[in-house]
Amino acid sequence: MMIQTWALFVDAYRELHAKKMFWIVLGLNFLFIGAFGVLGVNGHGLTILWFEPFGNGPDKAHALFYYKRRD
Repeated sequence: MMIQTWALFVDAYRELHAKKMFWIVLGLNFLFIGAFGVLGVNGHGLTILWFEPFGNGPDKAHALFYYKRRD
């Protein structure tokens, strides 16, 4: 079972590389990794890089996401 799964991955890789779509898929992967890398959550809410676009605290009415700590 594992050999068949590995063979499918190898075949998909070879097909992507042969059609030069490998670089497109690789670029899309880096794009999504970068997009998720700039998002974060701290004690005040959602952050994008170091900015807090939705306010300074969870008490703001316009905040979309909250971070709850269990004390």
